[in-house]
Amino acid sequence: MKIVLTFLLLFIYCISFSQIKMPKDFKELTESPANGKKLERVEMDFDGDLINDVALLVVNEKEFSNYRFLIYISSLKKQYEVVLNKTDFSIYPVQLKVLKNTIQFGYFQDGTSTFGRFIKIRYNLNKKKIQIIGYDTGYKSLPTEHIDKSYNLITGKYIVRRTKLNDDEEPIIEEFEGQNNFFKNKVYIDNLSIEMLRNLDDVGSKYE
Repeated sequence: MKIVLTFLLLFIYCISFSQIKMPKDFKELTESPANGKKLERVEMDFDGDLINDVALLVVNEKEFSNYRFLIYISSLKKQYEVVLNKTDFSIYPVQLKVLKNTIQFGYFQDGTSTFGRFIKIRYNLNKKKIQIIGYDTGYKSLPTEHIDKSYNLITGKYIVRRTKLNDDEEPIIEEFEGQNNFFKNKVYIDNLSIEMLRNLDDVGSKYE
């Protein structure tokens, strides 16, 4: 019985991995260009069907700073791709993070402001779609000032945190809270374009 169960688990494991299709000229990214640390794919039951789904970051071997986030959903038998960069700037993806039934992917953008975007996703069982539930950004607005913003796309609430260093180089933190329902429960991986990311960047900008 144990042998049969082990075989079935290995069979399911192999099937889930065989469904990932690598885009042309891309390869799996195994080391973060942001911190030089190992970057691993995520294997988890993301959609609740008891079969492991797969999420990973890939890089184009022929194009400048061309990265994508890939995720295969076993229950839908479908692979999704998110283009991470459509600018002339280099970007530096960081490690994928898993917390309970969510996955977070993100990157830093080249430049003096050290701008970063971080997207949190979760599978919406009712809609059978991958939903964007959180969007965080951070950047250096001044040499002694840093802005961090967190937007909850489930509740519509956002927080902008401004951290300044005083003359003694001690941090002074100001927080501003707001509500933006325009994107509340409306952003899914299907419409997560670069244009959508820029729109999300504008949320709470009056406090930045």
